[in-house]
Amino acid sequence: MLRRQKYQVLHLSNSSKVSFSIRCQEGFNGGLPQSFLLEVTEPGSSKIVWNMTSAVPRWTVFGLQPGINYEALVYSVNGKGRSEPMVLQAPTMRLPEKQLTAERERPRSGFKMTPVLTVVSGVVGSLFLVACLVAGLLRLQCSRDDRPRAKADPPPAKPLASSPKGDPPSEPDERNPDIIPQPNSGED
Repeated sequence: MLRRQKYQVLHLSNSSKVSFSIRCQEGFNGGLPQSFLLEVTEPGSSKIVWNMTSAVPRWTVFGLQPGINYEALVYSVNGKGRSEPMVLQAPTMRLPEKQLTAERERPRSGFKMTPVLTVVSGVVGSLFLVACLVAGLLRLQCSRDDRPRAKADPPPAKPLASSPKGDPPSEPDERNPDIIPQPNSGED
């Protein structure tokens, strides 16, 4: 059996939460047509989670679990058998971590401002503002009414009392109550 030369370059790329790509450069094939085999195993076990053969040494592995450091074993295979594996650590990206430390430091109040509560607060605030404006305008209007007028009408006169003699009051007295009538002396 002719020993095949190991790969010159083994490259991991496009690593994501659930996938990665591997490509390599072929070594000497021993004069026979060859294919390439990729086996992806879980760390610490020999359980194969992905197995694929290709005519060219390029693979995209998907459907993996996030945050796990997989082992990728790459073989070249021809009519005489397969080569020793090239081993590559192929980690997938972790899921974003929740930042619990910052939330533990800040006490959270039980009050949460929802969109509906925001709209209701805006409407109530607007109604309050309109009510204040109306009250201010009414107060301004009432203060204008309380000012003394330039020429006020005299209050209605009280009915005149009859004279002590029982005579009805005279007409001039009714028109001008401030004038005191003088008794008539017969001298005119």
